[in-house]
Amino acid sequence: KVDDEDTTGRVDCLRAKIRHSEMPCDRSIFWQLKQPTWWIMRTVTLIPWGGILPLVFLFLFLIIDKGDEFQLVQFILLFKGSQFISHGVIKTAIGFFTYVKCTFAAQGSLMDHECETSGPGVIDGWRVFEVMFGGWVLQILLVWTAFFMLPCSEDKARSDLIATDVATKEILADYEAAVVDIADAKQQDSAKKTNASKKGGWSAGGKIRYLLFWDMFAFLSSVAVMVWIMTTRPAWDWVVIHTFFACQVVYGYLAMPFFIFSIPLLRETLTHSVQSGYDSYGRIRPLVGPTPKSEEQMKKDLQWLEDEKAKIAKKHGEQVEEEKRDYGLQELTKKIREMFTHLFPWAAGDAE
Repeated sequence: KVDDEDTTGRVDCLRAKIRHSEMPCDRSIFWQLKQPTWWIMRTVTLIPWGGILPLVFLFLFLIIDKGDEFQLVQFILLFKGSQFISHGVIKTAIGFFTYVKCTFAAQGSLMDHECETSGPGVIDGWRVFEVMFGGWVLQILLVWTAFFMLPCSEDKARSDLIATDVATKEILADYEAAVVDIADAKQQDSAKKTNASKKGGWSAGGKIRYLLFWDMFAFLSSVAVMVWIMTTRPAWDWVVIHTFFACQVVYGYLAMPFFIFSIPLLRETLTHSVQSGYDSYGRIRPLVGPTPKSEEQMKKDLQWLEDEKAKIAKKHGEQVEEEKRDYGLQELTKKIREMFTHLFPWAAGDAE
């Protein structure tokens, strides 16, 4: 349970609001779906324009608790995963239709196309190459800054669990002898990893460093292609801008491993840190799940269910009574017809 009386570690209301809506420790995803802040952040990160994504995550980088290992790892995975969606998938569709539009604008000959003014990466003749390239470089700086801050971070959620979970301490004390007997080499190895992660150091973050090495290779390869094209064309030529657009798309698709490992179950293979979240005051806490309903709220919900049940039963009873009345009228009509046929068989024959 989140301690509301403890005032230590609280942040300003803006950071607390954004932190809690982005990664709450005591709410479910269904609660997040009702928060406008969460939808705004998710929508803005999907805008494929070169400068939007890094600026949004620069804002998030300033908001999150950079002293927590899990928050830094989650920041990297979420940043690069969003890049795969926005700069890879979405930008592919935009580039395709833009190329089709500028090519079909040709009058008679393909040499009369308008791709130099309205092709991918060029907006109404205004070349925004400098801004987009600056945003591209900012992505690398943010991700690697977060990575280099990992050795100085702590596994705060694990520390908080150890320090505050009194019930767990009592259970461990009662079964200490059994735990010692069961603690084999595998458990000791896991404890070493836990201690190393808790103390920080280069082991913090787990195997995410290998993904970042892959990301650096992808970035340098894309830059190499850009430099080669720039040496064969005039400075800021439209072909250079189109090539940069294509490099952004390729670089976005090369971020797919980050998107895959952002899935919770697969994320655990990268880091041994305990998943953390924020309480309503913006403080790091281990995940505790949705806050249980109060007894009064549960009574209200139960009463509501009983009322709904009574309404359904009443409606069903009315339908049954109506069906009985209809059935009674049908039976009465049938009896009258049989009596009429028995008394006046000749009339019944004529009616037939």
